[in-house]
Amino acid sequence: MAEREVKELMLPDTGGHQIGDSVVVVMRESLGFQAVFLGYLWPVVIVVTALIAFSCVIPDERIAGLMALAMLLPYYLALLLFRDKIQKHFTFSLED
Repeated sequence: MAEREVKELMLPDTGGHQIGDSVVVVMRESLGFQAVFLGYLWPVVIVVTALIAFSCVIPDERIAGLMALAMLLPYYLALLLFRDKIQKHFTFSLED
C-alpha cells in the first residue's frame, strides 16, 4: 500500500461520506499508465529525438542541447492549454 497522504479532491456526490472522513481514492490502472506516458515518457522522447536531430544540423553541442530542452516548452504549453480536457479524462472514485 502506498504511503498515506492528505489530498483534497473534487469528487461527485458519493453519498454516505462526510467531509473529513478517511476514504480510499482509486483510479483505473490504465489511467495511471496514461499519466506516466504524458508526464515522463513523451518528454523524454521529445528531448532525445530533438537532440539527435539538432546534433545532426548544429555543430555546437551546447546549442543543440538547449534547443532540445526548449522543445519541451510547446509540449508543456499544450498540456497547460488542454488541462481541462485532461482533467476530465482522469477521474477518481472511492473504493467500497
